[in-house]
Amino acid sequence: VRKAEAAQRVLAVGHTAVYSADIGALKSRLAVMPHAAGRRAIAERTSSGPAAVSSSLALAAPVGQRVLRPSSILFDLCPHDIALAILLFGTPIAARAGCRGRSVEYEIRFAAGEALEGRAEWREPPHVRRFEVTGTNSSSGNSAPGPDRRDVRDTPLGRQCLDFIECCRTGMQPLSSGRLGLAVVRCLTALASSCADSGTWAQVTTELRMMNAELRTAGTEPLVSETGVRA
Repeated sequence: VRKAEAAQRVLAVGHTAVYSADIGALKSRLAVMPHAAGRRAIAERTSSGPAAVSSSLALAAPVGQRVLRPSSILFDLCPHDIALAILLFGTPIAARAGCRGRSVEYEIRFAAGEALEGRAEWREPPHVRRFEVTGTNSSSGNSAPGPDRRDVRDTPLGRQCLDFIECCRTGMQPLSSGRLGLAVVRCLTALASSCADSGTWAQVTTELRMMNAELRTAGTEPLVSETGVRA
């Protein structure tokens, strides 16, 4: 992050979920609403887990080739939900987690008083991806584009690509910036430390704070300079 900023380069991280139209709308609503005490985000995410992935890799790998060891459930399933919470709430300051084999429950506190409560689990389908905010009389989650939305600009991935292109042209920071990615990794590091220490609170390093420009909302309409550009 430091090298990119010193060289005036654009550094982006692939947290595609932050470009969801639902999340953008929620961010806009929170920006104009009075701050509510006890505002919290609740996240739940499940997946089939490393066993299913490792089995498919093993079948595809040549005989004798080593299959990569799967990573921690924290690093597999939790980064995108943490990125959403940082986008909405700002700088994280403390985190704790309890890991129980194939599941983890975690909590992150933010500088302005908000919190993220999350749960992730490796389990059989059907899988769950839920992200809600309480204390605002509203909730939001990731939604898939309908069958009539054929333009790549209308998808989170399309908006992510166009945002990166625009930032390369203007020198702005992308919504999913290097600082956002750094904040996510530092939250994960604190959560892993808490898991190893029986769930006690761990401080999140905030050497580089989120900048206001990076907490903007992804627009649903293409910018003027994006005319004619396809991601």
